[in-house]
Amino acid sequence: MLDKHEKPTLLLDARPLDGGQNGIARVVSMLVRELPALVRARIILLSNRAVVLEAPIESVEVHEDLAWSHIPGNLWLTLRVPYLLRKMNATHFFGTQHLLPMIRTVGVHYGVLMHDIVHIKFPDSMKWSNRLSSQILFSRSYRIADSIVAVSNTTRQDLQDALGYRDITVAYPGLDSSRFTAKNTRRKHNDTPRLLYVGSLDPRKNLTALLDVFEFLNQKSRVIDLVICSGNQWQAGALLSRIDSYSGFGKLALLRNVSDAELAQHLHDADALVFPSKYEGFGLPLLEAAGRTEIIANDIPVFRELSDYISGIEFVDFSASPADIAQQFNNALMRCMNKEGTELTDPMRFSWRQFAKGIARALAIDAKNDQVLDIQG
Repeated sequence: MLDKHEKPTLLLDARPLDGGQNGIARVVSMLVRELPALVRARIILLSNRAVVLEAPIESVEVHEDLAWSHIPGNLWLTLRVPYLLRKMNATHFFGTQHLLPMIRTVGVHYGVLMHDIVHIKFPDSMKWSNRLSSQILFSRSYRIADSIVAVSNTTRQDLQDALGYRDITVAYPGLDSSRFTAKNTRRKHNDTPRLLYVGSLDPRKNLTALLDVFEFLNQKSRVIDLVICSGNQWQAGALLSRIDSYSGFGKLALLRNVSDAELAQHLHDADALVFPSKYEGFGLPLLEAAGRTEIIANDIPVFRELSDYISGIEFVDFSASPADIAQQFNNALMRCMNKEGTELTDPMRFSWRQFAKGIARALAIDAKNDQVLDIQG
């Protein structure tokens, strides 16, 4: 039991902060940026790899356990982290990417952030090593966690349906308004509609279906252009070959390692963001596109959830036959070209500060200045 004047010590799994630009890295970096202003705690970032931050964060410590960098991260999590928790007198540990150590550390509050259940719904979209460790550690982490946070109501329901009922806090990821501020004036559409895809190239993202639509609509003349922004190439050999060898009508471009500033500009220049993914735990690109461009999304539960707060999303059933998808898509695009645009109707619900508040509340860490740790959603 902590003395009322003693600070809690919170250790976070900082392995996502390895310099990558995926969605989990964005979520963890923004959480780390917001937490120090909210909680009365010693905060330590823990990883067996080098931790990459845009800039040092005041009152946040970094512990790089590089002597263990030669072993897989999830094995390090199980074999090494319980020792480090004891050594650093941790009171709280927060697993930022689904998983906790298999062994409980006495006196430490275990919290975990669960983004999705990809390993259950689409196991073939994961590397075999990550799939195996998820199959072993995920369900146990769900059972032993003192507090669980999910990134959406859809993910919370998925977890409860697949693994049994637990009390789960929902904390929506946020929008960094300094990076993705919507333009105040509406621009004209391009003469040839320009579509934008943002995300990885793994099969779950369903980019093959989008390319089918692109080629179908461009059979006889240039009808649409497509820009693909992605840094992930795992299991994407056939897809990359298809993109590289395309020589038909319509411009097709693949851009890698796009910066936030460049992405913001691409969103503004596009006539629509297209998100054909078969499954997501949240959908950060939809949030970043809202108010900046039109959105055409696959008709899946989490995107329907987000449409309660993002007006103007057009839905296409990307599980239909190729001809039906193309027809639906063409109709959706025509509607996009003739309306006033999308809008994020409740920005405060999607702030990174609000996200961090939800996690701090779930972990039961005292707020600075007796702030109320409320959360919407």
